[in-house]
Amino acid sequence: MGPWRGVDIVRTGPVQIRFPQVTSTLSLPGLARASLTVTLQVRNLDTSAHEATITGTVAGVSLQRTVHLAPGESKAVSFSPQTDPALGLRQPQVWWPLGMGAHPLYSLQVAASVDEAISDRASATFGIRSVTSHLTAQGYRQFVINGRPVLIRGAGWAPDMFLREDPKRLEAEFSYVVNLGLNTIRSEGKFEDARFYDLADRDGIM
Repeated sequence: MGPWRGVDIVRTGPVQIRFPQVTSTLSLPGLARASLTVTLQVRNLDTSAHEATITGTVAGVSLQRTVHLAPGESKAVSFSPQTDPALGLRQPQVWWPLGMGAHPLYSLQVAASVDEAISDRASATFGIRSVTSHLTAQGYRQFVINGRPVLIRGAGWAPDMFLREDPKRLEAEFSYVVNLGLNTIRSEGKFEDARFYDLADRDGIM
């Protein structure tokens, strides 16, 4: 069939940022502290070596690291409470599924600089939450969010048959999910775009 979503052409400087991600470890049962870990990959697209300075903010915490990259080299860069103690947050705003609480989101903004010029930027949004599961005595799987058991109330989701993108329709469909009292969407096999997951995060949909 060929490409069926938008194709992006991205321009960067000699050093590129890829795969920015934030994971959280939440203290249970009190939810009083959260440890954030930021990971990303930097890649030198040049035929010359470069010193790249990675700077950014996550949940209001400033980040900075300088890495040496050989020609064509990729390196993983991570920030955690062990390297940056401020990533141990006190009284974090915790993300809950629909019907269990609010769905606050934090942001990550990062940039890579080479020779004091911005080479690339990246961003991500995320919620702070803990997700675990276990088998009950009856053999069923019980999911636990932030230390509290959650009843999965979901339905199947399929996009437009002809794969047409319509942001207003997507917004309306998510409002239907919320008004039905669902807290989960089960994908029916099609990959969704970033907007889909942003709306799910915003509305407390797993």
